[in-house]
Amino acid sequence: MRTGAELAYQAFSLLELAGRGGKRGEAGGVVVYAPGHLGDFLQLTPMLRALRERTAGRKVTWLVGGWSMALAWRYAAWADEIAEFSPQVVTLTRGNPAWKRRVAKQWRLLRRLRKEGVDLLLCTRLESPEARFVANTLRPRTWVGMGDHRPPRVRGDVRTAFAPYEKSKPEAEAQLHLLELAGLGAPGTWRLEYEVRKEERAWAEAFLKAEGVGERPLALLSPGSGWNGKNWGTERFAELARRLEARGMDVAWTGTEKERELCRGPGRPWAGKLSLEQLAAVMERSAVWVGNDSGTLHLAVAVGCRTVSFWGPTNEGKWGPKGAGHRTLRGRDACPGCVYWDWRRTCGVEGHPCLAAISVDAAEAAVGEVARLG
Repeated sequence: MRTGAELAYQAFSLLELAGRGGKRGEAGGVVVYAPGHLGDFLQLTPMLRALRERTAGRKVTWLVGGWSMALAWRYAAWADEIAEFSPQVVTLTRGNPAWKRRVAKQWRLLRRLRKEGVDLLLCTRLESPEARFVANTLRPRTWVGMGDHRPPRVRGDVRTAFAPYEKSKPEAEAQLHLLELAGLGAPGTWRLEYEVRKEERAWAEAFLKAEGVGERPLALLSPGSGWNGKNWGTERFAELARRLEARGMDVAWTGTEKERELCRGPGRPWAGKLSLEQLAAVMERSAVWVGNDSGTLHLAVAVGCRTVSFWGPTNEGKWGPKGAGHRTLRGRDACPGCVYWDWRRTCGVEGHPCLAAISVDAAEAAVGEVARLG
């Protein structure tokens, strides 16, 4: 059964498909539809920087989910406008009533941008109903994204260019490739970006001193993620914490307040105590971050922290970090039919075999290598 919001997206999209609601402007702006959460937005940063450099004199607008607005504003120099656009889709709103928005208000925002004129719309996925709603309402001259074919029920005056979704192609690299499809040059190099500010570094220095973190290398353990089916075992994290302390590391637990119950081993209880900005500043001064496929993994990579990450239902070739300072651990492939993108689901297979196949011994060895322990 479709939700009320999904029906509203469909209704407004069909209205725009019929050609009603006004003409499009001629200004020739560029719109990036980026509704994802922390990790998704960080994966976009190489493309967003390159887009700014290659569109001098053109207005660049980002449509960003309310859950990522504060993060997006840190990159405000790369855009002319950052507007909240929070699709009413359960995989994005995640049951949080704070993110409830009226579809009609979103429609008015898109109509205002259309009047200004949009030459190019960039987004990662073409198939979703809300993406068609965005495209039909904005009426860009060209819509570039990822998909296997032109979506149905899209206005005939919107040209589409799409790249197939490649499961093992790094996401940030795939995003950059969209610029080439849009005629804005070759992809170039990709690196996730997040700049820790001077005052945040000063805060981290004072915080770590107050916590008694000194000469011993610091390991951040983050046992949660956006979906519990991506989580390595809680008791395995606890055992790893004990081993790392025995090898001379300081251990601290990070995550949201709701993830405190996953932090059961020895170490400093920082879960729920650090803001995103504070966490990034602490990451920058840490020897290694250890955790699951999550937004905070991508944050650690973006600030230059070494990482060890655990992979089961998701694809490390697509989402995992690359380079000598990172280790991605996999025990076995995901089970057939696994649904890993819906926060409401839990793993239905006894023992969670894909992640259970990663041993504590393997994790300890990877941390020792990455953190250069003796």
